[in-house]
Amino acid sequence: MEVQLKLNDQLLFITGEYEPEEPEVRYYPDGSGYPGTPSEFYINKVEWETVNGTIDITNLINSLTTEDRIYEELENLACKEIEK
Repeated sequence: MEVQLKLNDQLLFITGEYEPEEPEVRYYPDGSGYPGTPSEFYINKVEWETVNGTIDITNLINSLTTEDRIYEELENLACKEIEK
């Protein structure tokens, strides 16, 4: 699935897999329940649209940080865009 995000007047194309939210089930007939899960988006590729075409910036993001904060933020934004 591809999602378009506009950040600070820059267009990003985020490609990945989306898993929708699973709602909470308070009680099954046997008395058990299920807490539910939030929606998630798993990024495979990030592309940036420039005046000269689209550039794959996935490796650039990977080289900028060893932490997942950039991906976490992009994944959250992708979920919000899909669910609006």
